[in-house]
Amino acid sequence: MTPSATLRILLVDDHKALRSLLRGFLESHPAITVAGEAGDPVEAVQKAEELRPDVVVVDMHLPTAAGRYDVNAGIEAVRDIAARCPDSGILVTTGLEQGVEKLSVALAAGARGFVTKYAEPSVMLAAIEGVARGELWVIVPSEFADDMRRAIGRTSPNADALTRREREILDCFCKGMVDGQIARSLSISPHTVANYFTSIQGKLGASDRVSLLRKAQDRGWSG
Repeated sequence: MTPSATLRILLVDDHKALRSLLRGFLESHPAITVAGEAGDPVEAVQKAEELRPDVVVVDMHLPTAAGRYDVNAGIEAVRDIAARCPDSGILVTTGLEQGVEKLSVALAAGARGFVTKYAEPSVMLAAIEGVARGELWVIVPSEFADDMRRAIGRTSPNADALTRREREILDCFCKGMVDGQIARSLSISPHTVANYFTSIQGKLGASDRVSLLRKAQDRGWSG
């Protein structure tokens, strides 16, 4: 997008009051509009697919379908949105009570960055704009910085970062199938297959499909 374009944001947080405060702040900036809101992982994925926002701001601690709060629910939402909406940047917010280990997993799942809920509004705005440009933004209090670096260092690309559908597509690819064959095999469109490949390559750090195949073979994931 061009610098003058309006950023469209999807806010995902189960606390309506917090969403309202953040919406008010963001929409005070003429270059930003809040396209939608969601309060749980299922609604978040549905809204992301419907709205195709530039950035999805996701609270990592979301309620599951059973109503229980689980950090993994937020991470799964990140994975699904990254797979289905690869053009949407994902910014995770957290109170850090979950610990930096989970935050690094969120990055591996497809988030382009995260900020704490205690960050200044101007910091949140800068992170959103950076993620929209495709940059990686990691903003934590200084006392967590060393832990964060160590955690990220231990989080290398692996099959656990992929969704079930992404792994199915990777398995088909490793068997020599091209996009059309994969699409027919999984009953999805070739365009959807191409979008999944974009997400898979990003998660596994592959610049193209040749390097993707090499990474899969090196790790013994090929079929």
